[in-house]
Amino acid sequence: MLAKIKYSMLAVAAVLMLGFKPTVSHAVPALQLDIEGGTYDFTTETIVANSDPFTLYAFLKTNDYNLLSDSFYLSIAVLPSLEYSIEGLDLGSFSLNGTSFNVTSEMYYGTPPVEGYYSTFDGGDLAPHDVYPTYFYEHEFQFNENDTTATYNTQDRAITGTVETENGLMYYVSFSLDTTRLASDYVLHFDLYNTKVARGGDIDISMFAPFSHDAESRKVPEPGTLILLGSGLVGFYVHGRMRRKRS
Repeated sequence: MLAKIKYSMLAVAAVLMLGFKPTVSHAVPALQLDIEGGTYDFTTETIVANSDPFTLYAFLKTNDYNLLSDSFYLSIAVLPSLEYSIEGLDLGSFSLNGTSFNVTSEMYYGTPPVEGYYSTFDGGDLAPHDVYPTYFYEHEFQFNENDTTATYNTQDRAITGTVETENGLMYYVSFSLDTTRLASDYVLHFDLYNTKVARGGDIDISMFAPFSHDAESRKVPEPGTLILLGSGLVGFYVHGRMRRKRS
């Protein structure tokens, strides 16, 4: 009888195992970025745009370190990174929510966050992650209590193309980006963070979107170049950097 019971239990366990389909899911960070229609670049571990212009989203899941009343910052950085500042360097322009910015004359050189008129690196700044130092523009904004959406992981959505929501809501802000006037060899990289005042009045990063949940523009070919793309004669820029991601 004992043998029969043991056999039955093994059979049930086998049936349950056959019917079980494990799924891969990541924890939802407090801060994250996403791009409408964007996909995931596994080489750089970032969400990339597949169109230009495009809509970038910043998301906030509030906690003790990320309050709705906080000010948040979007860093818009030039890639490939420039190793040093070059006075008068003209790399075209980009537009954010309809306002045009010259690259690089209306940007800072260094590493976020901006402190006064400077952006020199110290230990409390955003980690380089193969982006900084370079030219970047820092856009300050706040989330609105009326703009909410179901909680989801932007990395999972970019990989699978679908959204699996979780309990609770997160706040969002949308940004309209246009990089069509940016110099052809460059793209824009986006980071999201808030700041704190450290000892001596130093401005440091408080919390930031994990580098696996940051975002980038891509060069989208004009219709006339699609045939050349298919023949391998023309390619759009994908910087092949390998980043150490921290999540």
